[in-house]
This record gives sequence, structure tokens and C-alpha cells, in this order.
Amino acid sequence: MTQFDSRNGTQGRFVEVYINGTYYGIYCMSDRINRKLLDLKKVKENTDNTQTVRGVLYKSGTQDITPQNERSFSADSLACVAEWHNAWELSFPEDNAGIEAWAPLLDMFDNGKTATYVKKYFYLDNMADYQLHVMALAIADNWGNKNHFFSIRDITANINDRDLVEASKRKAVMTPWDLDTSLGGAYDGSYYDGNYTDWPVTSLDNNAPYPIFPVTNDATYRATLKRRWLEGRQYFSPDSVNAKLERYRDLFISTGAWERMVTHFDTKRYKPCYVTDLAAEITLIEAWYAQRFQQMDDFFGVTALESVPAAAQDDALYDLLGRKVSGTPAPGFYIRGGKIVCVQ
Repeated sequence: MTQFDSRNGTQGRFVEVYINGTYYGIYCMSDRINRKLLDLKKVKENTDNTQTVRGVLYKSGTQDITPQNERSFSADSLACVAEWHNAWELSFPEDNAGIEAWAPLLDMFDNGKTATYVKKYFYLDNMADYQLHVMALAIADNWGNKNHFFSIRDITANINDRDLVEASKRKAVMTPWDLDTSLGGAYDGSYYDGNYTDWPVTSLDNNAPYPIFPVTNDATYRATLKRRWLEGRQYFSPDSVNAKLERYRDLFISTGAWERMVTHFDTKRYKPCYVTDLAAEITLIEAWYAQRFQQMDDFFGVTALESVPAAAQDDALYDLLGRKVSGTPAPGFYIRGGKIVCVQ
């Protein structure tokens, strides 16, 4: 448990930006993916005045090194091409760039493209959560060699240690970033007004990024993927996602922020892609997401009983949508104790 409650991602707050009295629009101010957030071990200062790299943080996708046709390092060793058109930045430790810091990442691409390796050196739950996040919200720009981090808390830890806590320090964690294509959007804002991505969830079984592709057909990982969908399904539900969309919609409209931003950019010759009627756009996105959520359930073959939240598996009575029933129920089928019961 870290001081950030073991959070594996950023938190942000929307703000309207003024610089020297000039208005610049709505932006999201967020914290950073860094050593403190992920609780990575600092570089160890040894008694002989040498240093030992322990925690590492690799950022996928960079133009800080070219060409990217074969393995290479930038002059300062802060960027590396691990393999053809697969470039990374060393986000931590920046002051200790070198082969010692890059060795774990290079080992992944040289020796780690097997299910056995991935299941040993990565957290399957973490990988499954990443994949479900991308699948459910159609985050197309994060499904490839960009827009995610790998981190290892301590590369000097022994992955084979009998103490599982100690061994886990050597496992790698995936962390997403730059999620601007979420909910059917495009990186350039060109998908709007009911025109959203037609990227099907089934396509995620093909061309998956590392480390997912080695375990795509692994029975253990497939079971993990479905289990994590069932466990997190209530957070991905249309009701849950819509509540978040509508909260921000209401904030932007009620404060006048959206109107101010539209007015500002309408006067510019070069402007981003945006919609003027935010309420109408949110309604269209919600309709798209309802279909997407059903596609996810279809992909995993979720049954009515499986879809009931864990809270519904108690002695109370729930309908088949997982809603708690109060008062005298009408005749029909319900859930009690995780089982379907008939009320007459």
C-alpha cells in the first residue's frame, strides 16, 4: 500500500486556463506517472561510492530516437529502440541511464515472448485490467507500441524467492497513459456526432501488444480475463459510465465553461475539433457505449447469473439486472444467495 493507495494511473481535475489574462480553454490538470506513485525503489548508494539501479520505469512510444529500424540507444541513453519500431523512454532513473537500467526491458523482448515468461514476470490481473480497459472503452491509441508504461519496483529482487512478497518486487506492472481516444473517439477528434469507432472487441484477440500476445490463448489468462470482467463489470456498466459523463457535462454547462471555450475557439483560424452542443454529444456517446457494453458481455458469454454483482449474492432479493428488490416482489424470477429463484 503506497501513499497513493496503490493507484496505478493518474487522477485529474478540469480547469479553465488563463495565462497573463488570455483565455486558453478547458484543460485537464493531472498528476504524473512516476516513482512515487508506483512506489519504485530509489537508486541504492553503495559504500564503495558506486550506485545500484533498483526501481525502473519505462515509457512506451517516443520520437526522441530515430531511426527506429533496429535496436539502438540515444546519445544520453534515455531512449531505446527495443526492436523494430518499438521505442521507449527511461522515465526513471533518469540520472542512471545505461545498460543496467535497460536490461530488464531488453530481456522481455529478447527472451520473454512466451506464455511461461509472461506469467512469471507480469501480474496477470494487471494485464487483464489493462486489456479490459482498452476493450470496453475502445481506447484504440493504447493498443500497440505506445501509450503505456512498464515498471518494476526492484530489478535486483529475486523473482524465484520463496518469499512471494519479495519475489513480486521483480514483477512488471502495466500502466496506461494518454487516453484521448476513449469512448469511440479518435486522436484528432474526428469521431463525433454519432460517428464513433467501429473497432470491434473481437479484434483485440489479434495484434495484441506485448506482454499480452504471448498469453492470448493461454487458458489461465483467458480465465483471468473473464474473471476480472465479472468482478469489475459493475464499474464498466452503462449506468456507472453515464454517471461520470453526465457529471462532467453538467459541470461544463452549468458553469458556462463549455460556452466560453466554444466562443474562444470559434474566433480562431486554427482550432481543435470540438462540438458546440455538449449535451447532445453525450447522449450519442451513451447510446454507443450501451452497445459496446453488450458486445463485451457477448464476447465473454456472460450469463444472467454471472452478471449479478457480488453484493447480490447475499440473502436479499435482487432482480435479474442485479437491483435490490424492496417490498413485496411481483411474481417472476429473481436472485437470492447467488442463485435464481422463482417467486409466485
